[in-house]
Amino acid sequence: MMCTLKRIGIILLMAWLANSPISAQIVLNELYINPAQDPTAPLYQSLVDCAQTNFGYEWVEIYNSSRCDTIDLGCYVLASYTSPTNFGSFTFPAGTIIDPLGHLVIGGPNVAGADIDLSAFCGTGNLCTAGNWSLNNGYGWLAIYQQDGAVSDAVYWTLNTGEPNARSAQPEYDGTPCAPGSTTCTFPASFKAADQMSAGLEINYAGRSPAADQTIYRTLDGTGNWQTGGAPTFGACNGPCAPSTDLLGVFDSVAPERCRGANGYISVLATGGTGPYEYIWNNDIRDPEIEELVEGQYNLTITDDEGCTFTIDSLLPNIGEPVVLSIDPSEATIFNGDQLPLQVISPNPLITFFWEPITGLSCGTCPNPRAEPRQTTLYTLQVVDLDGCEADTSILITVIKDENSSFVPTAFSPNGDGKNDFLFLRSPRLASVDFRIFDRWGQEMFVTTDQGIGWNGNNKAGTPAVQGVYVYYAVLQFANGKERTIKGNVTLLR
Repeated sequence: MMCTLKRIGIILLMAWLANSPISAQIVLNELYINPAQDPTAPLYQSLVDCAQTNFGYEWVEIYNSSRCDTIDLGCYVLASYTSPTNFGSFTFPAGTIIDPLGHLVIGGPNVAGADIDLSAFCGTGNLCTAGNWSLNNGYGWLAIYQQDGAVSDAVYWTLNTGEPNARSAQPEYDGTPCAPGSTTCTFPASFKAADQMSAGLEINYAGRSPAADQTIYRTLDGTGNWQTGGAPTFGACNGPCAPSTDLLGVFDSVAPERCRGANGYISVLATGGTGPYEYIWNNDIRDPEIEELVEGQYNLTITDDEGCTFTIDSLLPNIGEPVVLSIDPSEATIFNGDQLPLQVISPNPLITFFWEPITGLSCGTCPNPRAEPRQTTLYTLQVVDLDGCEADTSILITVIKDENSSFVPTAFSPNGDGKNDFLFLRSPRLASVDFRIFDRWGQEMFVTTDQGIGWNGNNKAGTPAVQGVYVYYAVLQFANGKERTIKGNVTLLR
């Protein structure tokens, strides 16, 4: 039985089951050693007879006891030795796969439903025999070996119950099986004989040999013991039988990244299998929950306590782009009692506007209010666009109560960031102006007669002036005919 493919989708998410080679064991599950199909032709009772390839009713069933690991049998050997004229070994062809909790039946040509017919390998390097390879009814043993010659599983049986010492007493146990060849595996020159194996460990004692048409099979009690006398049941687990894995990972909570804010979130819930679970994401976080995520691919492998794995892939999207926001004008100076229309500028589809404070504004939740503050006020605007992305900005409106007043900032920073890049002289009732900037040695750096033109921090040659303190001098002519001369210092910051 194979671990089955599973898929789950949330947003742009998918999941599937994956097996990893942790630890798996091939065990012997059932032996049919006394079929007695034709008493006059005992050769029918062989696993294989390469002299008469139409003979062979005996069979061996092996079982993959892992719940989650597929095993390639290409470097395993099935072997026995019962006398100098009756022995054999078979190495499985490369690519012979047995699925998790799967069964495989190896036998002669007369076995209906056999997965591997040994007679097909006569004359090849996969099979070596003394001619007729039979599993004797009276005394016998069978083992399955790994590539290094270690025993993966084995069983022996005797004529009567209670004969555990028969291995050393019977000559049938004195020899070692032949070593078959392989195009992909290198095996030891000889394998262990049965009497070299640890009693009760590598070989399981099956007791009395079965009667005709009965098998030697593992018990159903989960202990791995053996019984004789059962009817053939190949294709069924006789024990110990492992339950199939139902390990599953599902998305418990998923939130995409929003507005390029590294604020995505994924939470996964593991069920089934055998806890506790190990979680490993492709960003090496070992927790079922990961947060502060940016747009991208995230892969999680869940491993349960038996080594079964389940893998989830998550393609996490980003929803929405950062809001680009500005107010026109970016700053302003007005007389007390004047109104100033404000306009919000953004390429984003804005749906929510919130101005604070609302004092002096014609509207606190619209994009283009009129401002009429009675005193200098910093207005802050918070917006939300159609994708839920947020942003804020502000505008300082300076209120001048004296109509003949003027205002020059004490510092500015012409660094190209769009904030305080120019030095302006502001006065709401000017008829004309002569505004000049000098360095500390008296060299003129800038002159204008238009209060809409500000100093960009360069000298008259267009070279950026150095950071420091500069002197301004201005002659102001107001609309009411009054004239005023002002001077002061301003600091240029780089």
